[in-house]
Amino acid sequence: SVRGLDCPACAAKLETRINAVPGVTGAKLTFATGRLTVTHTGSPTAIIHTIREAGYTVALPNLPDRPATRSAKAVTLPSRPDRRLSLTAVSGIFWAAGLTLSLIGTDTAPWAVPAFLLSILAGALLVARPAFAALKAFTWDMNVLVLGAVTGAIALGEWAEAATVLFLFVTGNALQAMTLEKTRSSLKYLMALAPATALARRGERELVLPVAKIHLDDTIIVHPGEHIPLDGTVITGRSAVNQAAITGESLPVEKTPGNPVFAGTVNENGVLTIRVTKLAADTTLARIVHLVETAQATKAPTQAFIDRFARYYTPAVMVLAFAVAGLPPLFGQPFAPWFYRALELLVIACPCALVISTPVAIVAAIGTAARQGILIKGGQFLEAAGKLQVLAFDKTGTLTKGTPRVTDFELAGSQPEAVVLGWVQTIENRSTHPLARALTDFAATRNVTPAAGSDFAALPGWGVTGTVAGRRLVIAAPKWFGEKALSPALQTKTDRLQAEGKTVMLLGDDTDKPDIYALFAVADTMRRESPGVIAALKRLGLERTVLLTGDNRQTARTIARQTRVTTVHSDLLPEDKVAVIRQYTNQGKIVGMVGDGINDAPALATAHVGIAMGGAGAGAAIESANIVLMSDDLTNLPRLVQLSRQARQIIRQNVWFALVVKVLALALIIPNWLTLWLAVLSDTGAAVLVTLNSLRLLRFPRSY
Repeated sequence: SVRGLDCPACAAKLETRINAVPGVTGAKLTFATGRLTVTHTGSPTAIIHTIREAGYTVALPNLPDRPATRSAKAVTLPSRPDRRLSLTAVSGIFWAAGLTLSLIGTDTAPWAVPAFLLSILAGALLVARPAFAALKAFTWDMNVLVLGAVTGAIALGEWAEAATVLFLFVTGNALQAMTLEKTRSSLKYLMALAPATALARRGERELVLPVAKIHLDDTIIVHPGEHIPLDGTVITGRSAVNQAAITGESLPVEKTPGNPVFAGTVNENGVLTIRVTKLAADTTLARIVHLVETAQATKAPTQAFIDRFARYYTPAVMVLAFAVAGLPPLFGQPFAPWFYRALELLVIACPCALVISTPVAIVAAIGTAARQGILIKGGQFLEAAGKLQVLAFDKTGTLTKGTPRVTDFELAGSQPEAVVLGWVQTIENRSTHPLARALTDFAATRNVTPAAGSDFAALPGWGVTGTVAGRRLVIAAPKWFGEKALSPALQTKTDRLQAEGKTVMLLGDDTDKPDIYALFAVADTMRRESPGVIAALKRLGLERTVLLTGDNRQTARTIARQTRVTTVHSDLLPEDKVAVIRQYTNQGKIVGMVGDGINDAPALATAHVGIAMGGAGAGAAIESANIVLMSDDLTNLPRLVQLSRQARQIIRQNVWFALVVKVLALALIIPNWLTLWLAVLSDTGAAVLVTLNSLRLLRFPRSY
């Protein structure tokens, strides 16, 4: 854990220095959390020395007792206390004393210089080390520029100016560090949720073990009020579990045997015995923390532009500063005033407020979203969500609950009901699709016996197939069989059921002239919140909401009518959904796609923003989408759009404020109104203000 990081550039420079330490094979420093992960051989002493030499404080975490980390754990390296506040206070006391002595009168004025000197020394203890570290790495940062300005002011005999510059700078840094720590707290909250130990049952014994020593299929026991340490399945017990940290759900969820539970959630009122299904490094919480940490690697467009701008702006201003100091004296101008102006330019040269204006807002927004059950994988997706013009929805499991049931069943051939339903049970039993579960659940109510089968396969977008009792059978949509396979009576029945908004599936054989054995009609229940969410999205100004489904036209229109979706595309295969998304993107629209993260993976990947539903229960959803709604709660969609828009608004405010302050400070040089302390105040003060402005995102409401 590294403390004192003021900006992403600081983190990147420190990471580069650590990678250069002998024995280090890889280092990754995340600015968002201040967490440093290093792969190395030997002792970490040199690594920690490098961090402290750069002016930052460091602490080793309590590492689990594993062979790969045992050597690191054996090294006792107590972290130094953070001296920033105490040294800043000392600098301020002597600065105020010097200012007072210089203003009282001529008798006390000579004593002001020692007071200013002590103020400078206290502040320099915070600035000198990182400044020299930057110079050793042949880089310039604000520490170097301020130290140079203070040295120049002392050379000119401006002791009050030098002390004021340094005190304002260290004060600004202290305030900025405090506000950044608040920004990081939302991510550290997630990291601290999972307990480090678990009560495990080994044979007849119950042992408290580190989570790293818990194996798959181990049994753990969680008492009321405790955090669940690992993902698993409830074996015995009944309890309400608060899953807000993972899914954002405001109310506890009832858990009974067979239900999944997640690490980091809170067991509220009953004792649960849980079978572990994921190791500590693979839990849903661990994946969330990892993805939130690495989200900063994907820069938002605004941040990328500012980084490019700063890359050219800073050297240009520094060249100008050297020209201001050197050229006028060559033409007979006095050296001191032009040297002072050059020092002012050097202080202004570092665009701290501008560089930090975007990443701090993004870290705050991503951390807040994660605490509310919305996982955003990077700044570019955060920004894009606020610019959405078209939002496409899958039907099953998104606008509907995804738990369909069989409403109509009719035999269409000479085979007995028990035989037909046995075939259905055999073919669909291997599929996890909601429609397949509806058929198997229906067959189970008739107490049929599954038949022997082989060669099972999915027909993407259509259904499933398999060989049962020597027949190659297919369960699919009517269109798969073709109109000629359906008798007039069966066609009439199919049309009527589809007009009622039901999904019709036929069981037949896979031949040129297929025989149809049975008809099934399945209906799904629409989510109660779907119409309200679509209405909220329209109020937020989205141009179009689109329904994409493999269901027939009548079923799709029924759902669209109930939810008031703008546009309907039905009878779609997975590749057809991709084509529809491309159709809108080719029109220049910013398009989002909402789906289950597995069946809709191609469409999610094609859209500008892929949004997966219910990621807490599906690991593939977390991997495939750009944004994951960890609960099956559609109301997170308008909340996501609002959060993104507020983040973009705050970023724009920060960027414009930083630019205006910088331009005004530069303009004050022309009439010689700018002073060194005012230059420092304009830079450091602006950095503090944009950070404080970004903190507003931490208070983003849960309601939409």
